[in-house]
Parts: sequence; C-alpha cells; structure tokens
Amino acid sequence: MRALIKDLHADDKGRSVALVVIDCPADELRRRLASNPTSVELMTRTQIADRPAAVNEPPATSAEPIKGGQLSIWLAQREKEKPFQAFLVTLGCNASTPALAEQAVKSLLRFTSRAQLDNDPVLGLRFRNEIMLEYSAWLNKKHR
Repeated sequence: MRALIKDLHADDKGRSVALVVIDCPADELRRRLASNPTSVELMTRTQIADRPAAVNEPPATSAEPIKGGQLSIWLAQREKEKPFQAFLVTLGCNASTPALAEQAVKSLLRFTSRAQLDNDPVLGLRFRNEIMLEYSAWLNKKHR
C-alpha cells in the first residue's frame, strides 16, 4: 500500500502534521487497520517523479489484454460531463468533447490506455491526486 503526502506542516507543539492520500479504497484500509497495523510507503510527488523510468512506465504488454477497473470507469463517466470538461479547460486543455477530455487526461499524465490507471500503482496514485482530488476541489470551489 502506498501513500502520497499532499501537505505537511507543524502543529503548535512542533510535531509534523501530514495530509496523506492513501492509494487504496477506504473500506480496504478500514479492514486492514481493524485486523492489524498496516505499513504505508510514503512518497512525495518529487519522489514519484524521480523514480527510474522503468518504474513509471506501464507494465509490459502480454498476450492477454489488461482490463480496467474503478479508475477507468470513473474517467469514462467524467469525460462525458460538461463540468469535467470545463475543469480540464482550466488546466489549459482542449476538452470540448468526451474524446478530447480523454485525450487531455492521457496527455497530462502521459499514459495511453485507461486500463493503466488501475494496473499501474504509481499512475493510479497520480491520477487520484492530480485529477480526481483536484477536480473535486475545483467543484467545491465552484459551488460555494
């Protein structure tokens, strides 16, 4: 299980306080924590970007096609929505159609297939943080 440090600051007693995004569904994390302590590899965006290229590349292709999961489905659904397309425009992308929205996200995160989102842990984490969380924050600001 991996986590990304989203923000770090000190509290009034000088202790480190970190906002951490964990790369697993909340139900799975609750289950793991209920059974025993769980170790988490903490990484910053810089550490992820500095990893060797082989780690950041999609897995090698095999005879059997890679299937997508929840992240692939989330992206496929959002691509069709005008608010998501408008969010991508704020990132400097041309996203006026579902196909352009899909291409914009692929270009931003440098991947070729939605299935990679669910099968590459580093890419999945980047997608959650740089697209899903940022989109959610953008929506919250817009609707205030």
